[in-house]
Amino acid sequence: YNDFGEEGLLEIVKSRCTKKNFPVVLVAKIDDQVVGTVSLVSNDTELRQDLFPMLTMFVVDSNCRGQGIGKQLLEKILAICETEFREVYLTTKLEGFYEKFGFEYLGTTKAYINFETEKPYEERIYRKKFQN
Repeated sequence: YNDFGEEGLLEIVKSRCTKKNFPVVLVAKIDDQVVGTVSLVSNDTELRQDLFPMLTMFVVDSNCRGQGIGKQLLEKILAICETEFREVYLTTKLEGFYEKFGFEYLGTTKAYINFETEKPYEERIYRKKFQN
């Protein structure tokens, strides 16, 4: 509450009180072989529950990269987001990719624990706002 204030907290609660169906999962296939995916979920970051909704599991098979599959997946999921939300978030270790799609860098957050080191790691937070 102290971090967001009364109005901020109310806005977060209102945005989560929807009848929207989660998750939304898009899958790209070539010859019945899954080569990419992206998901829209209510939240995927334990330590930042204020980030709603979130893109997650955005993956393209390494053998299929450079063919525009990721761009198509991202454009389609963002089109879905734009009809339903004012903004969407994601966390990632990547730098420089999401800016090409209109995302703005907001800072970093601690993420899930790395099971090899048993320590949390940091990820970059991005937000894309829509004009709806």
